Amino acid sequence: MPYEITWVDAELFLEHNDMCIYHIYKDDDIDNRREYHYCTNPKGRDSEGVEWGVFDVRDLKAWTDNPGDIAGAIRAAIESSELSLLTGGNY
Repeated sequence: MPYEITWVDAELFLEHNDMCIYHIYKDDDIDNRREYHYCTNPKGRDSEGVEWGVFDVRDLKAWTDNPGDIAGAIRAAIESSELSLLTGGNY
């Protein structure tokens, strides 16, 4: 049976200091949201890397300071410019 795929923008996870962070989905399936992978671009894909704004929160220095606090680690990485340096300013 034929089917149609409709691409949608990723769900916003948080916005901090004018920077938006979006969820990433395993195999780009909206029903399989990843726990630790996020993106600075609403059109970011699971297969893309930091050059497209995709990152793993566990790779952030702020994660070691706030293990388990995903939102807090991302906010700290934004405030310290770590996230914009990691993603090459792709946001």
